[in-house]
Amino acid sequence: MDLPDSFLAIILTLVLAVSALGGVALVALGFPGQLLMPLIAGLLWLFPLPDGALLLSGGDIALLLVIAGVAELIEGLSGMLGSRRAGGSIRAALGAVAGGLAGGLLGTFLIPILFVGSIIGLLSGTFLGAFLAEKSLEGDVERSLGVGTAALIGRIVGVVIKGSTSVGMLIFLLVRFLGY
Repeated sequence: MDLPDSFLAIILTLVLAVSALGGVALVALGFPGQLLMPLIAGLLWLFPLPDGALLLSGGDIALLLVIAGVAELIEGLSGMLGSRRAGGSIRAALGAVAGGLAGGLLGTFLIPILFVGSIIGLLSGTFLGAFLAEKSLEGDVERSLGVGTAALIGRIVGVVIKGSTSVGMLIFLLVRFLGY
């Protein structure tokens, strides 16, 4: 028994929607989950419907990859840029990045509440990494607090941008698929 193409399109849309939601969830955990969406979309592009119809174009996949890459870059560098904007050292900027990575991983295990531990760890790690790195150079607690706070604010902005692009990519994919 052959399945109608419209039924297959619906199934593929659901697969992509669920994977896109998984990608949004990974973003909330501090991982590069927005890359999951163009990856799954690319796999679906490789396997067209039986009638030869493609649910997405190669241009759609390229656009999603560019958006995902830029969002990841912004989020990854946001704490670093925040600390530098406040006059922090290169060491503080690198401390913000390293602290965010370490904090995100530790937070996931130390506070095993879905999304909460990762976000708390990511943000507190960004602050502590920048603060401790700047304090190790300057010794001035007040200045180091300012650099750490700026790194934290930068990281929050980066996380919001990354999360927003993930939701935007999900909406883009759903509109594309529903328009099939």
